[in-house]
Amino acid sequence: LKTFSLRVYDAPGVREALLDLQDRAGCDVTVLLWCVWLAAQGRETGTSLPAAINWSQTWGQAVTAPLRSARRAAKPLAEDDEAIRVFRQRVKTIELDSEIITLERLETAAPGQAASGDFAELARGNLQAYAAAARLTVSFETLIECISPADKKL
Repeated sequence: LKTFSLRVYDAPGVREALLDLQDRAGCDVTVLLWCVWLAAQGRETGTSLPAAINWSQTWGQAVTAPLRSARRAAKPLAEDDEAIRVFRQRVKTIELDSEIITLERLETAAPGQAASGDFAELARGNLQAYAAAARLTVSFETLIECISPADKKL
């Protein structure tokens, strides 16, 4: 999941789509990547979804979100201050480490269930199941369109 996520995140348009879903709709990027990874594996979220959301929310609220807030708060101050720029980069690295911990937990603790269907169909179903469980009203079509070509290369 970690390797998949890092590759997909760097595909054209994916980073922007994920961050837009995070900032605009309150989506958890690590859970979105888990949903898409399951689809690429021919799996659906199934009964693993509540555990995935619970783990990601608990860890995210306690650890990842405060790191993200600190990094974002330091950004305007880092423009003219080398020490703050270095500090902000260290916080960014730790924030990424925190997200990787989430991905590792999701991979081992929430394996999903075997399913039939093509990638886009499974991804759409997994993402919609996540949105329903998290009580989010959001469209994932841009994300699916960006990831589908990247998935063929993985």
